Amino acid sequence: MTSKILTLAAFILGFTQTPYAQTAHQHVNIGLVYPLSTNGVHAGQYNNLLSLNAIAGVSASENGLCLAGVSNTIKDSASGMVAAGVVNVVGGNAKGVLAAGVVNIVKGQVTGMQASGFVNVCGNINGMQTAGFCNVARGNVNGLQYAGFVNKARNVNVQYAGFTNIADSVRGGQFAGFNNTALGTVNGVQVAGFSNEAQNVHTQISGFINTARNVEGAQIAGFINVAKKVKGVQLSGFMNIADSSDYPIGLINLIKKGEKAIGVSVDETGTTMATFRSGGRVLYGMVGAGINNYKSDGLYAIGAGLGAHLLMTKHFRINVEAAVNTLSGFNNKYFINTGVRIYPSFKIARVELYGGPSINYGAYSRRLDNYGVSNTIWSSNYYSYKQDLHFGVVGGVQVHI
Repeated sequence: MTSKILTLAAFILGFTQTPYAQTAHQHVNIGLVYPLSTNGVHAGQYNNLLSLNAIAGVSASENGLCLAGVSNTIKDSASGMVAAGVVNVVGGNAKGVLAAGVVNIVKGQVTGMQASGFVNVCGNINGMQTAGFCNVARGNVNGLQYAGFVNKARNVNVQYAGFTNIADSVRGGQFAGFNNTALGTVNGVQVAGFSNEAQNVHTQISGFINTARNVEGAQIAGFINVAKKVKGVQLSGFMNIADSSDYPIGLINLIKKGEKAIGVSVDETGTTMATFRSGGRVLYGMVGAGINNYKSDGLYAIGAGLGAHLLMTKHFRINVEAAVNTLSGFNNKYFINTGVRIYPSFKIARVELYGGPSINYGAYSRRLDNYGVSNTIWSSNYYSYKQDLHFGVVGGVQVHI
């Protein structure tokens, strides 16, 4: 009786094997840690339907449910669900769900989902990778990568990362808190808190800078956009740079096949401004600086605006411009003039003469009286300042460079 009990215990702990163990393809394995399991020292040769290991398990392949407190090591393939408290390692392909507290490593292809608290690594994946820190696909991702810090893949549908995404090409979108890099083409959108980089892209949106070779949608950045050829809109808080871009929206637009002009203008308040206008075939930006000596107040002026060229011919066109001029001095006097201007212009060689009416909103210090504005539509007085709507006029000359 005692010998039978010892034999059974040895079998359970894995020190002996049944004659058919080497050839079984569906097996239940229960153990503590390799080789203390029902599959014993030959556990790495078994194809299991169910594996339950308190600490760590080893098998040839899994085709059902595989659970371990610390780690699962599967030498060939896995199908179904594989979950471990720390790490899953699969030497071949995996189908289904791999869940690990720290890391999932699959040498081959994953069809389904990899989820870990820290890192996922695989060859190709058809499905989803989600990790608290990093996802790495050595091949293609036909689906989604989602990570708290970084995603890396060769070709991917969609990447979401708290810090950065890196891919050769993207079919859907890249979304990152800091940076997106696509070495090839993005057939979708790049959205980043800081910067986007791509060869060819439909849409780039970032808080600071976008860089692309060709854009066939829109580049939107808080500071600067850089591209070769743009078929769409470039929108930045400061500067757009491109070889060709018909619709740049920014204060400064350095378009190789566009326009750049320096000039001098005067408006209805007597403010004289040195200006720089730059843009594409249709849209442009304006920045300027100057002075106003009305009643010897000596206010210094800065201005900015956006405009569009309409009804263009070789020597004549009509410009529409929205601009704001801010004037201030060292005596608690200020004047803010915001308006829309419509003026025709005539261009002879590189010299352009322009002038036309405007409608403006003004807000200014009470100490400035009405500041030379006479064609007032509406006005209102407050304790420390005045405001009004008034008609005005602007005119000037500029030289194209």
